[in-house]
Amino acid sequence: MDLNPAFEDSVSFIRREYRLILPVAFSTLGLSVLLLGAMIPPMAQNGQLPPGDWMWWLVPTSMLAGIGALALSALRLFPGMSVGEAMGCALRHILPLCLVMLASMVALIIGLTILGILLMVVLTSTPEAAVVQAMVFGLPFSLYIGARLALVSSALVSRGPDESAISAVRRALRLVRGHAWRIALIMLAASTVYLFLLFTLTAVLGSTLLIFGRLIGNPALGETLLRLLIALYASSFFAAFSIVMASIYQRLSGRTNGI
Repeated sequence: MDLNPAFEDSVSFIRREYRLILPVAFSTLGLSVLLLGAMIPPMAQNGQLPPGDWMWWLVPTSMLAGIGALALSALRLFPGMSVGEAMGCALRHILPLCLVMLASMVALIIGLTILGILLMVVLTSTPEAAVVQAMVFGLPFSLYIGARLALVSSALVSRGPDESAISAVRRALRLVRGHAWRIALIMLAASTVYLFLLFTLTAVLGSTLLIFGRLIGNPALGETLLRLLIALYASSFFAAFSIVMASIYQRLSGRTNGI
């Protein structure tokens, strides 16, 4: 099946319903990015983040991001739904989504750990080098896992009253069958574009905000404005991505409501 019409559907929906999309995106995805950015400490000299209490913030921020993805999927799949209804729908399905994400994270960590051990044996790599190599060589595996689960949010919010969460997850996995690598390529392209635009945004506007903070004698204000800018950009980008995934789900499942 051709997935290109899903992008056209998404653009049309975003243009028509941005007044609904932005409040959901900023209050969930944006807040998640803002909180995590404020809690993450500076990198150590070895280029790694030091472990600490800040890691506990990964739990609520991940749940906020999950609520945002679910609510945006609901808005895309059910035209006429209000922001309040979409958020209520998201809250009803956040627990099964978190369980799916947790299981996939455990599977990914186990897979990358095994790969790292094999690289240490075969290439006689140091543990530090093996971690980096496992992340690089394991990228296709990570993308495949992400693609297989890309439609779970849409499947959960669209399940009927008699359908269990497990059945909805299985339905999402069936829909992706035969399209996983195409969705993986979409995810890879989206990640590349996101990082490029993030780098450009922080290099141009970010440096301007930091300089502005120093000029007025309040560097903390410049840093706060930069965090707000990144949160607004990230929430907008990932909101659009969630809507694209919901449009792909709609195409693959043969749903007729919507555009």
